[in-house]
Amino acid sequence: MLNDDIQTLTKSDLNAIVREADEAQARALRLSMIFIPIFILFSVGAPLLMARAISNPVTKLRLATEAIGKGEFDYRIPEQGGYDELAELVRRFNQMAARLSATTVARDELDQGVRAHFRAGPIQPGVEAEQPRIARLRICSIA
Repeated sequence: MLNDDIQTLTKSDLNAIVREADEAQARALRLSMIFIPIFILFSVGAPLLMARAISNPVTKLRLATEAIGKGEFDYRIPEQGGYDELAELVRRFNQMAARLSATTVARDELDQGVRAHFRAGPIQPGVEAEQPRIARLRICSIA
């Protein structure tokens, strides 16, 4: 009689354990059905966002170099702020473009001065020029 009671308790206990295990398995399956798509979205979306964050400034830089190459020396890339390497590269590019623009303006002014100098005729010692730039050119060409 004691063995029958033990077997009965054991079977009911086993059935309860099996039921709990089935419920836990069903919960785990429901949770995985929720979290697996979320994980897939993040695993695909995060690299795409990072690639876009890197490629947009690089594309802007490429377009800016093309513009500078075509002679548009006033072209600048809008600075977004930040302290990463790409933001620093944009700042340096804009500085370079500003120096290149200033150098080009100075070269053009010098070219105009030289052309005006040669249009003025032969150099005459002791004659002062009307424009200081041309006067400097005359002094240099006399020596």
